[in-house]
Amino acid sequence: MTDPNDKYLFLAYTLVWIVFMLYAWFLSRRQSRMAGELKELKERLHAQNEHEPARE
Repeated sequence: MTDPNDKYLFLAYTLVWIVFMLYAWFLSRRQSRMAGELKELKERLHAQNEHEPARE
């Protein structure tokens, strides 16, 4: 025989997993965006260093 509160336990676990997956997705998107920004900054820095005269 099943406990009448089993459906609430299942619902709670389901909600926790949904929240966890959304949080992981949010972090993944944020990390991808930051990696793109870092790449862009490196390219800018590299281009800027190519145009500067060499110092002695």
